[in-house]
Amino acid sequence: MMDDNSIVAKKAKDPSSMPEPQIEEPVDVAQREKEEEELFKKKVEEMQAEVYRRRQLIIKDVCRKKNVEYNWGKSIAQQLHDLS
Repeated sequence: MMDDNSIVAKKAKDPSSMPEPQIEEPVDVAQREKEEEELFKKKVEEMQAEVYRRRQLIIKDVCRKKNVEYNWGKSIAQQLHDLS
């Protein structure tokens, strides 16, 4: 009959009983920061475009309520100035 120490020793030698080592891929910090910065810039641009679009819709709605034609060629600031 085997004692507990020999069972533990036998399991330690058996590679199937050992967990596989976690191999981490080398992380290029500079590359990751660059990707995060690009993603951030893209999000900012999307948000700015959404804000601009909403401002145009608001001005267009105000123009409609005041029976003034909305001029797509003018800037938002010029449209606001014309409405006041």
